[in-house]
Amino acid sequence: MTLRPNQLAGMKLGVHKDWTPISQVPAKPLPMAELAPAAYGRNYFTRRIKGFNDLYGDCVPVACCNVVQTLLGRRGVWAPINGQVPLDIYSVVTGFNKADPTTDNGTDPNQMLAWWKVNSIEGYRLNSFSLINPKDDITYHAAIARRGAVLAIVNLAVEQQNQLMWSAAGTPGTWGMHCICLDQYVGPAGSTSWGEEKWIDRSFFDNGFVVQIYELEVIEA
Repeated sequence: MTLRPNQLAGMKLGVHKDWTPISQVPAKPLPMAELAPAAYGRNYFTRRIKGFNDLYGDCVPVACCNVVQTLLGRRGVWAPINGQVPLDIYSVVTGFNKADPTTDNGTDPNQMLAWWKVNSIEGYRLNSFSLINPKDDITYHAAIARRGAVLAIVNLAVEQQNQLMWSAAGTPGTWGMHCICLDQYVGPAGSTSWGEEKWIDRSFFDNGFVVQIYELEVIEA
């Protein structure tokens, strides 16, 4: 399924408003041995995880769980991670309580990654991460080919609610910040957003709508 424009306005975002991006790294060319294949498509036997992100602002743990799910799929493990897992992580990391809507304020991605370094998601722990310049498509393509997926923080405009494929339009931030799992590139980039496929045009990266890209080294705990 691909999310249609009429579905997006009702979706929850979930990057905490007080999150501050880590200083951005400059784009740099990779050695020829590191160059990515011309195209990389997601393994469609690998299920996507929704994690109730249409109802709650748990997009950061949902995206992290989708990174693990993609890694498992590369290893031939097709069993989906239970959608309750990211919601439970959201509660542990932020104090979210379904019974109290005032606690549904999203997640600071840096706090989530710090938690993941000492705790596992379905038996997989974050060993390290590095930053990729969002305009450096060669490097993030190589990271997707190497890892299966990368984590991205996007700063959305209300105009993006009306787009089948996200592209540059409006002012970043007028809708809010969201965390997605970038897991393919075949011409445009492909992501898992709210547990569904969402395609992204190159202009989206080049015009400030992608704030941060993390390459994650995930290991067995």
